[in-house]
This record gives sequence, C-alpha cells and structure tokens, in this order.
Amino acid sequence: MYCNKRNTLQLTALMLKAGITDVVICPGSRNSPLANNFSVAGMNCIPVTDERCAGFVAIGLAQALRRAVAVCVTSGSAVLNLAPAVAEAFYQKVPLLVITADRPERWLDQMDGQTLPQPGAFGRMVHKCVQLPEPNWGDSPENNEIAWACNRLINEAFIEMNRKNGPVQINVPITEPFFDFSIENLPDERLISYSETDFSSVKVDFSVGKSTKAMVIIGQLSAKEADGCRSALKSLVEKHKNIVVCAEYLSNIGYDCHNVLRNFDEVLSAHSADDALMPDVVFVLGGHVVSKRLKNFIRNASPERLVQFVPDDYSLPDTYKCVTHFVKTSAEDAFKIIEQQLIDTDKTFFGRWKNLSDNLKKKADKYSFSSFCDLSALKFISENIDRKFAVHVANSSMVRNIQMFDASYSEVLCNRGVNGIEGCVSAAQGFRLGGKDTLLLVGDLAFFYDSNALWIEDSMNTQKSRNKLRIVVFNNHLGQIFRNLKGLDKASSYQEYIAGKHSAGAEHIAKAFNARYFCAENLSELKDVFRKFMDDVDSHTSILELFIDSEASKNEFSKYFEHISKQ
Repeated sequence: MYCNKRNTLQLTALMLKAGITDVVICPGSRNSPLANNFSVAGMNCIPVTDERCAGFVAIGLAQALRRAVAVCVTSGSAVLNLAPAVAEAFYQKVPLLVITADRPERWLDQMDGQTLPQPGAFGRMVHKCVQLPEPNWGDSPENNEIAWACNRLINEAFIEMNRKNGPVQINVPITEPFFDFSIENLPDERLISYSETDFSSVKVDFSVGKSTKAMVIIGQLSAKEADGCRSALKSLVEKHKNIVVCAEYLSNIGYDCHNVLRNFDEVLSAHSADDALMPDVVFVLGGHVVSKRLKNFIRNASPERLVQFVPDDYSLPDTYKCVTHFVKTSAEDAFKIIEQQLIDTDKTFFGRWKNLSDNLKKKADKYSFSSFCDLSALKFISENIDRKFAVHVANSSMVRNIQMFDASYSEVLCNRGVNGIEGCVSAAQGFRLGGKDTLLLVGDLAFFYDSNALWIEDSMNTQKSRNKLRIVVFNNHLGQIFRNLKGLDKASSYQEYIAGKHSAGAEHIAKAFNARYFCAENLSELKDVFRKFMDDVDSHTSILELFIDSEASKNEFSKYFEHISKQ
C-alpha cells in the first residue's frame, strides 16, 4: 500500500510515466513516505546509507543505464551531503533527479530537528529547484488547484533535467503524521512533453580559409555521446586526411581512427616550442580536457580561429583564452559542421604531428622502468585489462597517467566535472549496479575518502547485480601527484599538511565490507595475482592494493619524461 501523502503519490506516478524508475535511497524518517511509495511502485530501489556516497552512486548508475536516475534523502544536513555529487552531475551533464524530503516551511528557524533552508541549497548547480505544495484530499476547487500546481512543478523539473541534461531538485515538504499506508493505487497524472526544433541543418560560417593547419580537440564524452559520433568522425578524417585530432581516453572515441593522437601530451612535453605544430584553427567539443600542456600550448599559440561547440548556451567556456566562435550543437553535428566548413588542410601539418607521435611511442615502448612504481604498475594493468570491463579512474595522478600507455578500453569514466577526489568509488559502484563489470583505478587518498561506497549489503548485491567491481588501490601513503609538482617539496612540512601523508592500508576495510583482498609489493607479485584478482568468482567486489614507494614513483616519473624528450 502507498503512503497517503498526496504530493508523494503525484511524484511517484509522474516518475513512472517519465521512465524514471531507478532510485538511490538513503535511510531516514521524513523521506519514508517517498521510499515506501517508490518500493511499492516496483521501482529499482538501491539503499545507500551515506548520502555523500549516494549521489555519486546515482551518477554512476545513470552513466551505465544512459538515462536519468533519482536520489532521495531525508531532511536537514542529509541534503547538504549531496552537494559534491550534484556539482559533479551539473558539470558532467548527468541527468540526476534530486528528491529532498522536508519539514513544513513554517518550522524553519524554530529550533526543530533536521530543519534548514533546503530549496536553493545547491544554488546554480541545479537547473531547476521546485518546492512542492501539500495538496489535501477532497474534491474542492482549492485542493484541485494545489494538486494542479504540484503536477506542473514536477513536470517543470523533469523538462529542465532533460532539456539541460543535468541535475534538478524537487523539495517535498511532508507534514506529520505520515505513516498512513492506506492508498491502493497511484493517481493518473498528466505528463507534459517537450521538444526542440532540430537546427542541425543550419549552415555555420566561421570563415576558415584554404591550406589550414587544423586541429580538433575532443574533451570528455559519455559512451552514449561517443557512440553517436563515430561515423561522423570517420567521415571527417576521410575527407580531411591532414587534420590533427587530439583525444584523451575520456573521450571514448577514436580507437579505430588514424588521425586521433593519444600521446599529444608527451609530444608537447618535448616539442611545445615547435612552431610547425601550432594550428591556425582549432575546433573544440566535448567536456573537460585533462592535459594542462595542451591547454597552455593552445593559449600560447593563439590560433586565428578557435571554434567552441557547446551542447547548450548555459555555459560558454573560453578555456583556451582565444575563442572566436561559439556554436550550439551536438558533438555529432559538430563533426559534420567541421567537415562541411573546412575547405582544405595543410598537407604537412598532420605528418609532423604523426611522426613525432610515432617516434615517442617507440621510445616509450622501449623504456624499461627500473623499479616498482605507479607507472610500471599501470603499464602492466593497461596491457592486461579485459575489454568487458568499463574503467573508472580517480582524479589527480591516475586520470593523467593512464593517458601515457596504449590500451583499448571499452569505456573510460572519471568525475571530471569538478575534478574532486570524492565520489570515485561511489560512482564506480553505481556503474556496476547499472549492469557493467567495472574496474576502478584509484589512489590511496581517494579510496579511503570514499570507502563507505562499499557499504552495500551482500544480499542486496546478489539481488541487484551480479556484475563485478574490481578496485586497484595505488597506495603511496600520500597524494602522489604532490610529489610530482616541481617546487612544492620546498614547502614546510608539505607531506603532512599538503600531501596527506598516512600509514593506512585497505586490508581491514576490505574485511569490514566483505570484499576479497589481494596485495602486491613488486611487479612480479602483481603479475602473479592480477588474473586471480580480475577473475575472482567468489566476490562481487575485490580490492587489489599495490604498495608503492613514493620516492621511487617520483624518480621514475622524471626519468621517463627525460627519456622520451631526448632528441
């Protein structure tokens, strides 16, 4: 039976009609009518105790399922704990329905428990925030009008979530008593549709001339976006064979495309002053680009034209400080527009980039690491990953380092919307719950910070997903990226106060959450244990902890770039 609170019934009914049937639910009293109704309605309900994790689990689930997912929490500080995930969803453009139960507004600032100003708590990190009224039962004009307003507000939130492809908040006040579960059926609610005119055929003129040194930079794309772009990218490079395409693994595109360069960061580390590499026109599409070298290179090159394609007009980023054109269109249509607008390309431009790229690959392949370090471990792992696994990478060192080794990933994901270390384990967990075998590559600080993401009961795992979550923890006993930043080691006590030095390990965390635990202290042990770890059939979640000397990793990182930069 459903709870009799009318606004919760309207929301449940409209979610079903809109196809929003996956809900991450955090425990609580005030949101119990919502949790009950979602469960009775047959939705896919996933319980996560820690709200800080729950929002990221919902993000991972939405990415795996390629559709909107809801997260539902109780009132008070529980709402604020969702803020990092909401910001990540906003910048990664993940459709996230944030449902926050609330006390009646009249109790605000009255020293009542778990009460704070919830509407607007996420600021401009949500595309829409609505506060539902509490319509009563009874067929009076007033009740019907309040119910109409409730319906309209829910529809407005859904429309903005889908139109902007990002998070929205629905705040649901629920007045006591609310433990009356006596309603047999959901109401038949009006679902409002929305559509936009397709402007993909409109010609865009940004005056690109002949014999152009043209470059395309592809930022982070979801697998769904990348799937829609592949044929358009192939068509572009078949027509314009001398165009340079720079794409990191987070773009999820270009594995079978000759013009796509992955190791452009290494090319620029050795040849950033080479004028022959500087483009005349740059086309930018997709989300975040990790490489600082590429950003600085384009900023210094100041190309004659920089065309930034954006999926909406909410944000117009001038990342490279030289944008000349903004074009609102999809990533797929961006490739079509580039193909249409380019007249000719410089015949030596791609050849110069390609030769340097190939030479650096040969040097990198021949390089032998002298000790067990982040890079030697990651190189082995990237060469031995089963393509059935989607790969989540944590921020900081990990997302940068994977770019240095050739691999053929089925899908690569990272919380690059805000680039924080929080939520990486939760997002990977959510992705696994969406039906995908998932490998997470993560540093020690990010893993420990978000380890509560493993707090999902074994029984629920069995019911919800039989897919695997494999977590490789690179434990340097501090944030390794801080060791690689030149000059930071001169700061006073930087290891303790900046780099987060610690002596923690993952073994007892694995035991606490019933995960299988493996470890390795050298490359030989890693090779011996890696296949057992990946193929483990006795556990949904397995953790492989690599104990790596921080100083060795720092030295090997420096020696690697010195080697490939030698002329």
